[in-house]
Order: sequence, then structure tokens, then C-alpha cells
Amino acid sequence: MRIERKGQVGPLTPRVQRFLVEALAGISLDDILSPEERRADYVCLRGLLAVELKRLEKDASERMGNLVNELRQREDWPHFIGPAPLQAALTNTSDPEGLMRRARQRLGRAAVTHLKHADEQLEAHAQRFPRRSQVRALVLVNEDHADYDPHIISHILWQQLRRTENGVPLYPYVDLVIYLTERHATVVDRSLTFPVVIVQGFPADAEPWKEAVGDFFVRRWGRWNGLRLATADGKPEFTAMEHVPESMPRHEAWRLDYRRNPYFRSLSVEELRDRFDEVMLLSVLAFVHGSPLKPSPEVVSANLERFTHISVEMSDRALPATKFPADKDRDIAAARRLGLPDAVVRWLETRGEAA
Repeated sequence: MRIERKGQVGPLTPRVQRFLVEALAGISLDDILSPEERRADYVCLRGLLAVELKRLEKDASERMGNLVNELRQREDWPHFIGPAPLQAALTNTSDPEGLMRRARQRLGRAAVTHLKHADEQLEAHAQRFPRRSQVRALVLVNEDHADYDPHIISHILWQQLRRTENGVPLYPYVDLVIYLTERHATVVDRSLTFPVVIVQGFPADAEPWKEAVGDFFVRRWGRWNGLRLATADGKPEFTAMEHVPESMPRHEAWRLDYRRNPYFRSLSVEELRDRFDEVMLLSVLAFVHGSPLKPSPEVVSANLERFTHISVEMSDRALPATKFPADKDRDIAAARRLGLPDAVVRWLETRGEAA
């Protein structure tokens, strides 16, 4: 599923802060206590809910870029024509599952760091403001970064909250983690639907009523935002919405056009390879000195666009460039499919190496 959006997107955290105050009768402890003191950020629902608010402010591009640079040293690292998702590259290695786990761990570092700090803050809060019945929650806000997929982030948080040391939970002061993102969405009954993920810690397992407080948070969040609450059955497929700027370079516009209309999607790999051979042959004729036929500027431009479309399709299918190695016989077959003059075929036959 693809979902596009346009226009400016404001930060989500200020809206969450207003929600805590307006919908949950929250009190910002930053306003009444020293910012140096360790404690929760908000107390809500007359003290029943203590909230540590954290946000994923920076994207993961630097961390993931460093990982890719490390993985490029592998002998089995594939090469693609144009940009390709990390998963497409990992699929073509000898250890896709192990490398995917490594990628998820790298992606989740920011969330794990926030979880550690939240546990420390909520521990200090529990000691300073002791209360028999209280839910201590980390509210984690994604500030519009596509990499922080709700399924991946929730799985990482669940793994962390299940960890123990010598039989003691590693994060004993976090009852719930509530993950909010509006960069990811799906469509339910023709309505755009955002995920709200709740991950329970060990303390909430021992006191089931705390889960109800998390459910209350979600219902209030939906009502306060004027949204209808939809309960997920199974594992809904949320996708990162594609932000479409008002203007973009020509090659990016071509890539967007293809994502909107992936007309190569129904082709077999062999049929896609034939289309690849055809655009490569026209490129060789256009740019190699001494070729017997020079396509017109209009044909060259259309061919570049078509080549961009093929590269997107190849990356979506996790097909690296080595999947379609140069081959003279295929080039000759492409020339004949395109109805090119016999002079082009003779030139290809005498070039020695495939075009």
C-alpha cells in the first residue's frame, strides 16, 4: 500500500503535550519543579498516571548509513542501479536474517536509549512521590521519520521490556510504553488510520488494571484528535507515508511517477530483463562514440525515464545489477525486438564484448 501526503507537517510533540494537559488533566512538573531534578515530565489523572515524554527527534539515516558502509565490505554485498531499500540488499546476502536483526538493533538504539533514561526518571519519581496505585509510562513520539516503523520499534521495545538480570526486570519502573507516530498509516473503511502502540512491561503484567489505563489513554487520544478508534485484528500493515514536495529533480519525479503507476510489476523476471536490455541498448547507441545509430533527443529522454522506472522495479524486487549481466546475444535480440536497422545488429556482432 502506498499513501502520499503533501504540505507542511508540524511537530507532533507539542500536540502530545497539549493533549496531556487538556485531555488527561496533566500537570507539567517542569513548570513547578527544577529542571535538574529527576522525575517524570507529567502527572495526569490526579496522579494516577506519571508520564515521561521522549521523542525520536533525529532520523536514523546516519546510524543506518554507517551500518551500510560496514556491510559494503562483505564480498556478497549486492550492487543496485539507483537507490534501493536496505532489505533488498540484505535479501541478496548469505545471512539475510542475521543482518536484518543487526539492522533492527541499530535502528532501535534511539528508542532503547530513551527507554533506559525513562526508567531512571520514573524510578526517581516513584521514590520522591510514593503512591500505592500509579501507572508509570514512557510516551515515545516519532517526529515524522519514516525509518521508525511501528512494528519494528514495538518489537524492539517488547524485547527490551522482557529482559531480566538475575531474575529482576531490567526496566522495573516502566509499566507501559506508548508509541505515537503519524508518519505511518493504513486505510480502514476508507479512512486514514494512524497506529498507537502500547507495549507492556513486567509491572503491568503483575497488575492487569494498568493495561486499562493505557487503553483509556488511547481512547482519549483519538477523541481529542477527532479521530475514530479502530481496533486492529491480527497484524495490520502500516506503511510510511511518502511526502511529496512541491518541486523535485526530474529523476525523482520519474521515480514518483513509477511508484504511482508500476506498469512493469506484472512482468516476469525474464520479461523485465528484456525491457532492461532494450533501454541499455538505446543508451549505448546514444552515448557510445561511433555507434551506427543516434536516437533523437526525444527518444533519449524517454529512454532515461524508462530506465529510471526499471531501476525502481528492480530494487522493489531485490534484483541487483548483477542479475542482468551484459550479454551480446541478448543485445542483438533487443535490437531485433526494437526493429532497429541491420547495421546496428552487425555493429553489435563485431563489438567483441557485449554492449
